[in-house]
Amino acid sequence: MSPISQKLDSWSAMLSRSEIPSTTGRELLTLFGAKRRGWRVVAWIRDELFARNLVTEPDFDEVWVDVPLLVKRAQSAEAASPPAGGHHTLQNQSRLGQA
Repeated sequence: MSPISQKLDSWSAMLSRSEIPSTTGRELLTLFGAKRRGWRVVAWIRDELFARNLVTEPDFDEVWVDVPLLVKRAQSAEAASPPAGGHHTLQNQSRLGQA
């Protein structure tokens, strides 16, 4: 199991025990081996969070990189649709260039 999977799965387990994990955007980037929040990195992180029904509050891509983030379960409406910037968007991105 990769370090990414281990960490995200541990956050899921914490939430199951009614604990609320916290992190920062910088810690998320480090976990994913990235230094910046380019669109591919953001999409990758969103896909991994989405796969586990997780979100950050506030959204890790909308705040300064060192702002504390809470990891929470996605609300039912969030869980039912793919995340903005997720792999579904990556697929659409390639189609947009093929006008």
